[in-house]
Amino acid sequence: MNYLSTRMASIVLAFGIFFAVSCSVFESTESSVEPTQLQQLNDQITRINLALEADPNNQDLKIQKASLLNEYASQQSNPSDRYPIYQNLYSLNHQEGPNDNSEISEITDILVKAWTTEQSSGIRLLQLNRNSEANEHFYEILAHFDNAIVLQPDSLITYNLMSTTFYENGSIRNAIETLENGMNRTLEPDPELLEKLAYLYLETGNTEESIIIYENLVSNNSNDNRLLHGLINAYMISQRHSDAIIQLEILSEEFPARYFYKEELATQLYFLFSTKTEELYSEFEAGEPIDELIEELLEISNDAHTIYESLQTTIPSNEESLFRMGTFYINSVNNLTSIQSTVTLTTEIDSQIQSLIQNYNDNSIELWEKLTEMNPDNMEYVYTLYNLYIDAGMSEKADSIERSYNF
Repeated sequence: MNYLSTRMASIVLAFGIFFAVSCSVFESTESSVEPTQLQQLNDQITRINLALEADPNNQDLKIQKASLLNEYASQQSNPSDRYPIYQNLYSLNHQEGPNDNSEISEITDILVKAWTTEQSSGIRLLQLNRNSEANEHFYEILAHFDNAIVLQPDSLITYNLMSTTFYENGSIRNAIETLENGMNRTLEPDPELLEKLAYLYLETGNTEESIIIYENLVSNNSNDNRLLHGLINAYMISQRHSDAIIQLEILSEEFPARYFYKEELATQLYFLFSTKTEELYSEFEAGEPIDELIEELLEISNDAHTIYESLQTTIPSNEESLFRMGTFYINSVNNLTSIQSTVTLTTEIDSQIQSLIQNYNDNSIELWEKLTEMNPDNMEYVYTLYNLYIDAGMSEKADSIERSYNF
């Protein structure tokens, strides 16, 4: 057989990951200030520091210092310059560590207002950055979100937004690290952050971690098909075809009108067939009995064939689906022919395989004829059909193609 390279590709089920800015944007303006004014603020802070050394538990002094620090930070036009100031401000409320409960409500209010300003500024620039090819605001956005995190270290929404910023800049590793840092700040895993983390793990090839997260998310949100799609995609990418098949069978039964579930189910059955074919060769070479495995192989292949047959009668013909089906039959014939020539078969099994080969060849020719009619300029279709005719002994039809296309 001299076919062009044919391929079976999985359908990526829509599962989405919404790196979107969903927070309200608060407009803020930065005021310019004379150096003497900054010096005055600095002098006031220095005087309060001296007073706090004498009376470290004086809440009024701490509140005054917090207010002055916030004012001093607001005068810094570069958001990165505010970071150490905000660290100082945050420490006023958490001098015994981040888990200390002796917060001062007035300082907490100042922290929240500063957090809101920084986060909203970051969101505004993130939205602007999406309309700019130069990505000119990237580092400024990160600085705003860094400030927001130092002001509210347990604000998962900020980690989410910073991860989005990295992701949209192509820094996927940093996006993952940011989400992981956010998850470490909470005892209650946030589903939205977990979903993003699972998606990013999948993008970077860390399929096992992705699957673990998706399985937990699906277990806790059994009616969310988007999460289930993510899990199935993770199974497919990691070549866990049996697991993908189980989920696709459930979806196919639950949503019989959604043909893409059945189509992907057939594709995964084909991949499982191919995987088990390699197992067959290994067991045969090891002298193991193979009859049961061959029976399983034929059953898997026939299940995929049955699905494709039903799809041809229930869905409108489209080029992509027909190509997928036609590829299945060509590849299956090649695999079955290889099995015949590689392992020792009983007469009954050999007869079953030969019958399947003939059936699949007939289906294949019909499908590639349709594809060629749909797109007669696609030479891959033409060459494939020509070779199918040659192999089937249909010389007149092969000659007709040869004359038409001047092979």
